[in-house]
Amino acid sequence: MDSGTSSSTTSSSQASPAVTFVPLLDVASLSLFNPKEDPNTLAIRWKLCCKFLEKTNATLKGLQDLARVKEAVNMQVKAMD
Repeated sequence: MDSGTSSSTTSSSQASPAVTFVPLLDVASLSLFNPKEDPNTLAIRWKLCCKFLEKTNATLKGLQDLARVKEAVNMQVKAMD
């Protein structure tokens, strides 16, 4: 006898496809991240740049065009000066 309820099973044990990380940008090529200038402030510059990108709702994942990434970082460098 059918109780009127349907049961569907979903398999959550299926493996998701492997995610491959592809670097979009070599940050060492940007003047903001040049450790030859002042390696003691590299972490501070990185944090400030990340905050800038968060404020502008830009993420490195969303900025796939290298020119746009460099432009955004250069704007941050000018704002820091």
